[in-house]
Amino acid sequence: MRASYSSRPAGRCKNTPKNPPAAAEPPRRSIPLTPPERARRIDELRTALAGTAPLFQARARRGEEGDRT
Repeated sequence: MRASYSSRPAGRCKNTPKNPPAAAEPPRRSIPLTPPERARRIDELRTALAGTAPLFQARARRGEEGDRT
């Protein structure tokens, strides 16, 4: 027995993803940091975040108090 049509009706076709456009540059591969570079970055983060924990905790407490009322 032969089907009366060779392709699926338009309303029943699966949505097939189109090919994404070719990227201008291939993704960069991550290179492991050297121990001195890793230590330098950690020190920078510690310096940038120094003293922020109490401020963050105070804001969190104020937010929690506001939710209780």
